Amino acid sequence: YEIMPSLVGSEMCIRDSLTTILDTKRSGNAFWSHLAYRSKVKTPVEYINSMVRALDWNIKPEDLPDLSEEMGMHLFTRDEPDGWSEYGFDWMSTGGLLERINFVEKLADYNGDDYLENWDVERFLNGRGLKTAEDIIDYFDRLLVNGKMSENTRAVLLDYASTNSNGRPARFLSTRGDYEKRAGELIGLILAMPECHYQ
Repeated sequence: YEIMPSLVGSEMCIRDSLTTILDTKRSGNAFWSHLAYRSKVKTPVEYINSMVRALDWNIKPEDLPDLSEEMGMHLFTRDEPDGWSEYGFDWMSTGGLLERINFVEKLADYNGDDYLENWDVERFLNGRGLKTAEDIIDYFDRLLVNGKMSENTRAVLLDYASTNSNGRPARFLSTRGDYEKRAGELIGLILAMPECHYQ
C-alpha cells in the first residue's frame, strides 16, 4: 500500500506530460508544428504494417521477417539497447526504396502465389464503392495522408490512370478489358508515392 501514492503520482505525471505534448491549442507546440507533421520516415515494419491496414488484407505472419529484411531491417538482430533507428536516411537507401516499391507492386498485382492471402482488387473496390480513378485516389488520399496529397502527385496518378499499358490514352472505365489490372497498378503506384513513406 505504501507504493500506491507513488504510482498514482506517476500516472498523473504521465497524463499531464502527454496532455501538454498533444495539446493542439498550445501555440508553438512542436509536436503539431509544420516541420514535425508527417516528417518521420516509416521503418520497414511500419511501412509494411501501414500498407496491410490500408488494403485490409491478411499477410502470412511467417513472411514478415523476410519482407522486412529485404527492406533492410533484420528483425531480432538489434544488439544495441537504443532500438531501431528513427532517422529516415537509415531506411531510404536506393535498395531499400526499390524493395518497398517492389513490395507494393506485388500487392497490387496479386495473383495468389505469393505472401498475400485473400486480397482481390475487384472486391476491394466494390466493397468501398470506388469506380473512377478520382474515387480511388481520393480514398487513399484521405486514408493515408489525411487529404494532404500534393497536386503534382495527384496529376501523375490521374495521368497514369488515363493511359493503357502501352502509354496510349485510354479512359479509366470499368468496361475496359484491363480495368481491374490497371486499377491494381494505380493502387500500387499510390502506395509507392513519397507521401506514403512518412508518418
